[in-house]
Parts: sequence; C-alpha cells; structure tokens
Amino acid sequence: MIVITLTVRPTDSMLWLHLVRHRLGRFDSVQLDGNQAIVWMPGVGSVLLEDNPHELRIQAVAKNEAAAIAFRGALKEEINAAVPESAGIGPLKVDWAYPGIVPIALRA
Repeated sequence: MIVITLTVRPTDSMLWLHLVRHRLGRFDSVQLDGNQAIVWMPGVGSVLLEDNPHELRIQAVAKNEAAAIAFRGALKEEINAAVPESAGIGPLKVDWAYPGIVPIALRA
C-alpha cells in the first residue's frame, strides 16, 4: 500500500485555492470534523480532504504503483481544470509526499 499526500497552496491570491475547493466540492463527501472530509472521487476512490485556511491537503491510499499513478493523474486533472495555469509555475504550489502512515480516517 502506498500513502500519497498532495498539498496545494496559493502563491499569491487565496482565490486560486477557493477555485480548487469549489472544484472538489462537486464530489460526494462526508464531513468528519470542522476541516476534514472523506471525498469520493470517481476513478480514484475515497480520499481524505483536509481544508485549512491557507492550504488543502489531500491524502489517499493506493493498493499499488499503478493506482498511485492514476491518483496523481486524476488530481492533476482536477487542479488544472480549476486553475489551468497550475500545470507550470503559476498561482498554486503543489507538493507531493509519500509519508508511509495511513491516516486514521482512511484505515479500513
């Protein structure tokens, strides 16, 4: 199993982060607490969305490398659909990490 964390931060205006939040908000979700929700993304599955004032953190657990690649591709598409300039150096800073610890909310 591969744990993947995506952190999205605006480089200037918070508007860009709001556009990504709005884009992800169209998926079915279950609120866990004030800033966390489990979001169902077609083609990816359940992800943990942590919505902080100055960043979004999205975590998922992939069964294998192919699933991890699909997850990254799907999230890149969602971010680029919300903010097209984010594919290169633009209004969003996108960081990927592989922490190795499965978030409690995603443990089966």
